[in-house]
Amino acid sequence: MRHPDDPTPEPHEYRVYGDDMAQTWVVVDQEDYQWGIQWKWHFNEPHPSRNGSKRYLCRSNGSGGRRRGKKFIFHVEIMKRKGVPPPDAEHTFVAHLDDDEFNCRRSNLEWTTARKNRTMSVKANTALANLHLRQKKNASDKKSRKNAPAG
Repeated sequence: MRHPDDPTPEPHEYRVYGDDMAQTWVVVDQEDYQWGIQWKWHFNEPHPSRNGSKRYLCRSNGSGGRRRGKKFIFHVEIMKRKGVPPPDAEHTFVAHLDDDEFNCRRSNLEWTTARKNRTMSVKANTALANLHLRQKKNASDKKSRKNAPAG
């Protein structure tokens, strides 16, 4: 029986950390854990002009800092390790089935196309919906100011 003060997560999670203070991590399967901890990983910053909100674990193999050299995205590398090739040339993205970018277990990943990846993402769709709502509100505000009587 577990002690009530035991800090170990239940069930046991294999975590690969993305910072030196162990505050951000992804969860992996046991078979990918040893492979994942051999490198220093970091979380990318979401791209502001693409309504990005997701953060992915990645690394570079270049010297001179983490932003130089070829970029390796953790969940894509897990999919390659899984040994399942993409079905065709259009399947170049790896999707998280539960839309949780911190769950990098093999059973949660699948090859997908760019289009399907955009439509599957709850966060991306929410951000896009919010953008459309803001655009409609701005257009409505402009109309009401234009039609308002001069005072």
